[in-house]
Amino acid sequence: MIRTDRRTVLGGLAAAAASAPLARLDAADPGLSFLVVGDWGRDGAQHQRDVAEAMGRTAAETNARFVLSVGDNFYEDGVRSADDPQWHSSFEAIYTAPSLQVPWFVALGNHDYRGNPQAQLDYAAKSARWKMPRRYYGVSGATLGAPELDLFVIDTSPLVHQYREKVDAPIAANVATQDADAQLFWLDRSLGASTAPIKIVAGHHTLRSGGSGHGDTPEIVERVLPLLQRHRGRLYQRPRP
Repeated sequence: MIRTDRRTVLGGLAAAAASAPLARLDAADPGLSFLVVGDWGRDGAQHQRDVAEAMGRTAAETNARFVLSVGDNFYEDGVRSADDPQWHSSFEAIYTAPSLQVPWFVALGNHDYRGNPQAQLDYAAKSARWKMPRRYYGVSGATLGAPELDLFVIDTSPLVHQYREKVDAPIAANVATQDADAQLFWLDRSLGASTAPIKIVAGHHTLRSGGSGHGDTPEIVERVLPLLQRHRGRLYQRPRP
């Protein structure tokens, strides 16, 4: 629980293992409510449809303004193009509730890097709700209708050393094209320029985690955590517990 100017950001209400928490302001505050989900693109299998139905109900009840997708959007190997059939089978045909026809601000995960990451940026030009202008980007509070909050979506796979070391794997070739130092410079500068009292940084890999099989990510601890501390980032959100 994080309090800033009498407002609270809550993490909880996990619908299933594939779903990360709902985050919203205090119930007494009529302000911002949104959903967070990660590790979800499974052609409707492994309870994806059940989670989507729960998300639709929760979004309607809380008047959620957007969905934050924190990566591994398509299993096992991402998508190949903006016309890949998985756009329909894992996204458009699953998240059909009227309350989910809101902007989806999207991050990339390591499974997305096993396909064609650029295709997910390209799909943003075709979709009214899929928002990924760049691999890392900021969303101002004015855009969200909540000037007290700024959102920063980062691309964590290029920061993780093990992916660059898998020289024969598609993920290595994809992360090798990305400049991790440039991204961190952007994050440092953007957090420093933000005057919002609540700053949310969203990425796929853990900062701290006691989850089975997914503990702390050393590169995120070493390179992202100091930026959050320097600029008083209020929350780092990612998919798995």
